Amino acid sequence: MPVDAIHSVDHEKPLIIGGDGKLGGHLSQTIQSQGNAVNATTRRQKPGDPGEGGLYYFDLKDRETWVGLPKAAVAYICAGVTSVERCEESPTETATINVEQTIKFAEFLSCQGCRAVLISTNRVFDGSEAHVAAASETCPTTAYGRQKAAVERAVLALPGGTVLRVSKVLFPNDNLISRWLSDLENGEEIQAVSDMYQSPVSADLAVKTMLALGTHRKGGLFQLSAKSDMSYLDIARHLATSLGLDGAQVRTQVRAMSRSELPGLAATGLQPDQLSPRHTTLDCSALEEEFGIASPTVIETLRSAATGVLPD
Repeated sequence: MPVDAIHSVDHEKPLIIGGDGKLGGHLSQTIQSQGNAVNATTRRQKPGDPGEGGLYYFDLKDRETWVGLPKAAVAYICAGVTSVERCEESPTETATINVEQTIKFAEFLSCQGCRAVLISTNRVFDGSEAHVAAASETCPTTAYGRQKAAVERAVLALPGGTVLRVSKVLFPNDNLISRWLSDLENGEEIQAVSDMYQSPVSADLAVKTMLALGTHRKGGLFQLSAKSDMSYLDIARHLATSLGLDGAQVRTQVRAMSRSELPGLAATGLQPDQLSPRHTTLDCSALEEEFGIASPTVIETLRSAATGVLPD
């Protein structure tokens, strides 16, 4: 079989690259919960039966693993190295995966008539401005941001190529949120950084947006974030208040700390503003105009990540 051939399985099933990751897995589960079929990839092991669970072994660095992928009209690229720290410490190695091989794979898909939907990041900007427009020139300050900016350009140059820049995605029962809630309920002290900010969106909203973009055949660049930033300290205080703690308890149990106290910063060689930009919000007006998808508040996202714990 020629290397550039893809098995024809089911053209109607979307293909999720990185279907065993957090975002790709949530996307896969959502599609299946709606009664639809999906094909997804994994690189953790080689399943004996590719049809079992719809998982196909795939490695961005190994072109031979691309050959047996089922044909699809749209593929969601959720695979890659997403750690800012790792990309900074190993820029050449991670660029091979995040840029060189991802671009080659997107081009490979395009040759088969498959549109690529790439998941990108607010890190393509330096974080000096709030609600930065999608058309603004990228200005990354980290290796991860530079890698994403490069692959964005390549994907957008392909027919129907689509990019979704998204801020932090919070999943149900997020580890940090869950740990904070548990400690607060047990009367224990938690530490939260006062000078690190996020404009998170829920995994459900991120997936809803991805599915909408999957039907948008003309492609393009879209952005998704919460309406505003909130510091980790203010998030922690909100969680404490939501649990019914009074002002004195909040002051006692939620201790403020600086990002400079976090371990690992020195190893990256980054300045604090590079690792933790002041602004993470994006201009999401195109999503609302095109699909009616509005940016949430941070509080709305927190409720989604702590379902059944925080009050509506």
